[in-house]
Amino acid sequence: SALAKANVVASFEQRQQIIREQVEAQALALGANAVIATDLLDEVTGLVEWPVALTGSFEERYLQVPPEALISSMKEHQKYFHLVDSKGELLPHFITVANIESSDPQQVIAGNERVIRPRLSDAAFFFETDKKIPLLIGGGVGMPPIIAIAQNIKDNDYFSPYVILGSEVPFPFDTVSSNLGGFYSSKIHTMPLLEEWGVQAGLTSLQCFDGVYEGYVTGLAKEYLDSLSEEDLFNVEIFTCGPHPMLEAVSKLAKDYNLPCQVSLEEYMACAVGGCAGCVVEVQTENGPAMKRVCVDGPVFDAKTVFQ
Repeated sequence: SALAKANVVASFEQRQQIIREQVEAQALALGANAVIATDLLDEVTGLVEWPVALTGSFEERYLQVPPEALISSMKEHQKYFHLVDSKGELLPHFITVANIESSDPQQVIAGNERVIRPRLSDAAFFFETDKKIPLLIGGGVGMPPIIAIAQNIKDNDYFSPYVILGSEVPFPFDTVSSNLGGFYSSKIHTMPLLEEWGVQAGLTSLQCFDGVYEGYVTGLAKEYLDSLSEEDLFNVEIFTCGPHPMLEAVSKLAKDYNLPCQVSLEEYMACAVGGCAGCVVEVQTENGPAMKRVCVDGPVFDAKTVFQ
């Protein structure tokens, strides 16, 4: 047909079947299995008129990065299909679908390998710089954002978070003892939802609540940090949200232990769109002090740039 002569497969279903067959054949040639996600297959089918599947590779060193990060880089950014072995382990190969049958397919493959390399390097960088032990500290109205962080990472086996929640009024939930084991679990009560998620936590207050650590969040945090091995301590990063005096105290604790610390200044926000300028704070930058709007430039800042 005229369309075929022009290298166009008009039928979406036909293009999709061609892509599936080509991708599976390329994987079979490597003794591998192609993971063909329906959403990716649909998207790639819509991007090409004359599908030609090609196999590329990347350095095995990138396999040290969690496979989820590599797969995301390949799938979301480059629209590549990833390959796994018979055990489901990620392989250092990918399949891309070109929109033309090149006279020099190796050049096309080399081009795709050059493109994916920076993406995988970014994934490796974030993997290497992300700390494995997030210490999440929330006080008062700052508790919900901290709980939200715990929810986001609760199913990621890479992270081992510990949550500290502080309140000087009764906690807005029934406290329960923990059966998770670990730091102070037999002495300090926790939040039922965190217990359900399998996230270790401790509650603090000065109000002598039953089962609650008597003291500031920084007191419990210090005891937690002192319980860690030198290797684990190196892998801690602190995330905190709550009243300004608490944030300042947590930031000082992070400085004392030489730990990275992110502070959320949500307490300052007013209109939340940057119009009222009611949430402006002074932040240290490479060019000196600068006034930043929390709702636009934040609300999360490096503690060292906010508290000296």
